[in-house]
Amino acid sequence: MTEMEKYIDAIKTIIDRNVRNFTPTKIRAEIEEYRRRANVSRRLAKEVMAAVDSKITKFDEGMLSEWLNRKVDTFATLTTAQYQEMEGKIAQRLYKTIDRALRERMTDDQILQMLARDTNTAERHLLTLRRTTIGVANRVKVTNNAINQGAEWFRYGGRIGGGNGRNGTAVRPFCQKHIDGVYNLKEIEGMSNGQGLDPVLYYCGGYNCVHRWQPVTIETARAARPEMFE
Repeated sequence: MTEMEKYIDAIKTIIDRNVRNFTPTKIRAEIEEYRRRANVSRRLAKEVMAAVDSKITKFDEGMLSEWLNRKVDTFATLTTAQYQEMEGKIAQRLYKTIDRALRERMTDDQILQMLARDTNTAERHLLTLRRTTIGVANRVKVTNNAINQGAEWFRYGGRIGGGNGRNGTAVRPFCQKHIDGVYNLKEIEGMSNGQGLDPVLYYCGGYNCVHRWQPVTIETARAARPEMFE
């Protein structure tokens, strides 16, 4: 097998692996790393890349677009379902309150007090859901923009515990475990915040979470997670 044939086979392997892992932005960097490690001449590499570069670009753009669209669809579907579920719970609670009030022959004032309590509770729950939705929508825009620009590594940052803890302590297990940690997209994809609010790339720790995924450079990621680059 000639040097060019070996190089082409290696490129095919790198492309196939990254297609399976949905990490198209890694393809060029891994090809260049292999070229240096195998001591392939720049002239030969340039000839081969001239033939496959357009395909890599299509892989990159196509997979990235599909991946982002899938995430946005998941967020929209989940958010709609949450509001529908909340509406159902509110209606059910009000029905039970009115049913109980009429069966127990409560006075008008008692009925009003019970309904006021239920509607206040419902309003608080809706406010939490509304805040969470707005926060996630903002993260979708910022995070997707970073990914579109080639970001692959992110730090889980933000105020420690703000909004979901006291005295500067993050009480949610997910936030405690991951705060200040650096992870790649594939790792984040496999995470769960334990609240059924996924993907954590957008929902982070869950309802009212104030944390966020901040893009970092490959150099920062290498320094923070050297074992991932061995």
